[in-house]
Amino acid sequence: MIEPTPLPGTIAADIPFQSPYEPATTLTQQARDHWLAGVSAVNPSWYHGLYQPDGGKMFGVLVVRTPVGTAYLTGFSGMLDGRWEVPGFVPPVFDTAAGTYLLAEAADTIASFTAQLGALVGSERYRTAMAQLTDTKASATLAIRKQEQINARQKKEREWLRASGEPLAIETANRQSQYDRAHSKRLKKQWAHKIQRAEECLGRLNDETQAFKRQRSQCSKQAQIEHFKLYALLNQAGETRNPLALFAPDMPPAGAGDCAAPKLLQAAWRWGYQPLALAEFWLGAPPAGQIRHDRQFYPPCRSRCAPILKHMLPPSRPSAKAVSGTRPGMPDILFEDDWLLVIDKPSGLLSVPGKTDAASVQSIVAAQYPALHVLPVHRLDQDTSGVLLLAKSMETYRKLQHQFMSRSVDKRYVAILAGQPENYAPDNRASHEGWIKLPLRVDLEDRPRQMVCYDYGKEALTHYRILATSPNSTRVELTPHTGRTHQLRVHAAHIDGLNRPILGDALYGNNTLYPNRHDRLHLHAARLAIEHPVSREPLVITSATPF
Repeated sequence: MIEPTPLPGTIAADIPFQSPYEPATTLTQQARDHWLAGVSAVNPSWYHGLYQPDGGKMFGVLVVRTPVGTAYLTGFSGMLDGRWEVPGFVPPVFDTAAGTYLLAEAADTIASFTAQLGALVGSERYRTAMAQLTDTKASATLAIRKQEQINARQKKEREWLRASGEPLAIETANRQSQYDRAHSKRLKKQWAHKIQRAEECLGRLNDETQAFKRQRSQCSKQAQIEHFKLYALLNQAGETRNPLALFAPDMPPAGAGDCAAPKLLQAAWRWGYQPLALAEFWLGAPPAGQIRHDRQFYPPCRSRCAPILKHMLPPSRPSAKAVSGTRPGMPDILFEDDWLLVIDKPSGLLSVPGKTDAASVQSIVAAQYPALHVLPVHRLDQDTSGVLLLAKSMETYRKLQHQFMSRSVDKRYVAILAGQPENYAPDNRASHEGWIKLPLRVDLEDRPRQMVCYDYGKEALTHYRILATSPNSTRVELTPHTGRTHQLRVHAAHIDGLNRPILGDALYGNNTLYPNRHDRLHLHAARLAIEHPVSREPLVITSATPF
């Protein structure tokens, strides 16, 4: 493989520090594009299969101020082409020689436990115990069923005896009935005892396999602990912490400290550079089931990076939009009676209180209606605007919840997509609408992102209808028939959906292609139709789309 060469250059001077949680800046875009142009010019084939299916990777750029000017550093997450260290990129946080030796030693021990486990499971005595238990259960079922058939025939014979009315015949029938019940009970007990002995025999072998598995798991966990001890993550003050301390009392997730952002900050603090702007971007094909767009900037993952970056970065300046404790005014009311309150939620306002003291629809309404227990019946994402329904009592809330759970509520959204869907043809009416059915589950390593998963995902169904198009965008109406988290955003952006993200979507979008249009998420809840919980009359609430 041809190595990417380091290409630091003077990009800008006197740039104020930017938090990596903010959207990608022009500065980091320049650094990314400058680096990509340089390595592509050196060798266009350097990509190492990143564009093969499931082959992409997260990279990062950190613009820094050095003693001689402004430059940038580049890094990648995890390993590249099977290596931790690649010329042209910052090194890993840990000592790779010590880490490689430690992990290799642990791998040998784990392989030994795996081999012993495989030998036991594949042994003759294990196969014999398994077969004996299977055969015993089958024989028990056959014997008990045969006895039940005999009992059924004898029961019919006893009915004839009793029908004769003769005392001796009736007494014989009763005695035979008692014997059959006792015999069936003894038979079941005998077979249950045989099955128990077979299960105990196999259980002793399974206990041995579980012991090997526990030893293997403990060895793996201890290897992870020892590996994380090799990390000494720096911050601006020169303080070092390892992931074990930063994630305590929990175990750090696999790969903690190996993402591009911690590597880049570690290099900057170690070499005495001042970080100016940091951003991570995806390069190559998306991972299976997830949404990643080539060259698109993404925020650091919360599960692996949030505790680490909290230690490594100086406190960032809060933006005006997210100042803790703010209480904006009451949103516009679209409908209100004694039971319901429907508001027009603006983009940027939470539906319900979050982890911080930031304002939410629920907290604002609670202040406006102190005598009532007003609850949002459903939720809109923070950056989604539009119709939000609230109930003024718990009884009303339960009735409305039943409508949502039974999927009798009609919800319609308007969105602007980045570009036109690939199958759209102006003259083909069939391409103007359709259905998207992609099961969704949370990305456990990067909450709250959702991913498509056919094995464990929950059903998610969306109908779309194209309203208008332009060369660079498409206005669509989206009707969700299920209520999964981020359903519309994922169904729009995923390659098996519309394959066109919603403009302004920082999680699933490609905002750098449209720098003038990413001031907000272009998704609006435009219509909500329900049955009034008291009058039982249809109630339709609409909100004008603000974009």
